[in-house]
Amino acid sequence: MRLTLQSRLILSFMIIVLATSSAFVLLSNRLIVSRFTDLVARSGQSNARKVAPILENYYSRNGSWEGVDTLLNNIVAFQEKQARELPPGLETPLLNQFVTENRDRLILLADGEIIADTVPSRGGIIERALVRKYGVPLVVSGKQVGIVAAPNAFGIFTDLQARFLRDVNRTLLAAAALAILAVVIVAIIQSQSIVLPIRQLSRAALKVAKGDYSQRVNVDRNDELGEMANAFNTMAADLAKQQEIRHQSMADIAHELRTPLSVLQIDLESLEDGLMEFTPENVRLIRNEASYLNALVEDLRLLSQVDAGELRFELAPTDIGSIVREIVERERQLMREKELTLEYLLPPGELYVNGDVQRITQVLINLINNAVQHTASGGKILISAAKVDSFVEIRVQDNGEGIPADDLPHVFDRLYKVEKSRSRNKSGTGLGLTIVRSLVEAQGGKITVESREGYGSTFTLRFPLLV
Repeated sequence: MRLTLQSRLILSFMIIVLATSSAFVLLSNRLIVSRFTDLVARSGQSNARKVAPILENYYSRNGSWEGVDTLLNNIVAFQEKQARELPPGLETPLLNQFVTENRDRLILLADGEIIADTVPSRGGIIERALVRKYGVPLVVSGKQVGIVAAPNAFGIFTDLQARFLRDVNRTLLAAAALAILAVVIVAIIQSQSIVLPIRQLSRAALKVAKGDYSQRVNVDRNDELGEMANAFNTMAADLAKQQEIRHQSMADIAHELRTPLSVLQIDLESLEDGLMEFTPENVRLIRNEASYLNALVEDLRLLSQVDAGELRFELAPTDIGSIVREIVERERQLMREKELTLEYLLPPGELYVNGDVQRITQVLINLINNAVQHTASGGKILISAAKVDSFVEIRVQDNGEGIPADDLPHVFDRLYKVEKSRSRNKSGTGLGLTIVRSLVEAQGGKITVESREGYGSTFTLRFPLLV
């Protein structure tokens, strides 16, 4: 049988309170009975010791126990009278009866036989061994002539005393029952307060699993369930955002693919129909479109590998200065063709980070190419590196056209392009900076950008310094 979480919580509460209540009732009962029995026994022994001198005096005067029944009854009657004459304010029927019944029975044992019992009909047969064990010896002229005992001294309760113990036990059981009932009520309330948010989360999670990312859980709590609900809402919001990004990305990818494919199709049909001559220039245009398609597909493949964690990084101590010098030497020819100046600025000594040489090189080349695309002839690109606190900062700075303030927060978004530079020949696939950020963050670094339109841009990489 499948039990719900609420049922298990209530059942657990009930088992715990039942076990603790049972233990409490059992231990309390044993303690009360033990203490009450001891109290009654002491009272019986005290009463027997008080009566003993009277009986010894009686035997001394008469030389026998003949007629002692009358004396014992008179003693009990006297005690009952004393019990009834309580101080003002204590005269209650229950107390009178309790005190009287605590003293109303006396037993006399002589010559091995019970010769007197003030209430022979109560308590059944009294064993003589108990009288000998708990009774008070009666000694006259150095000779034991009998034993007097009160049955209370050896654990025989009166009716009222037994009823008192039963009332105590019933009170304990009633208190335990009320405790169990109270705990069950509290358990139901608490379990509902726990289960209801979980049910809301479950229903919302099922809808999110089916693609409804608009689901939110309204749980106004400051405990762990509230934290879980907030985490779920954050997750759902992120999934909704990612879905929107995926939809937009797919639309952008379709658009980016459609344009070169359309150009290729038109050019090939024009060649086939004789509308376009088969010249080196026309072949170059077709090849450029094919190269753009290949670059776009390769960038998408690389980005998907980074996102999925499938791109391998060979992390090792890497000197940033060596990478920068090698890249600058490699790109000088390109800079001359573009009529640009490429320089570097490095501090003395080495700057080591824990990174992948190939991927860091790829990042810097992408940033340089990005600077080249947005810097006019005669411009300058500067690569610098320095130690800042416990990090190595690498800056790629240009004095090109800069980035508009509205576009600056989105430059690392996938397929995002500044509107005024939409042409593919200038802005590439729109994935370069996204790939740069992914590669940097995958190696434990961060990338930021500062730019002012018309004055150029500065991309800053920060990697933990390897000591």
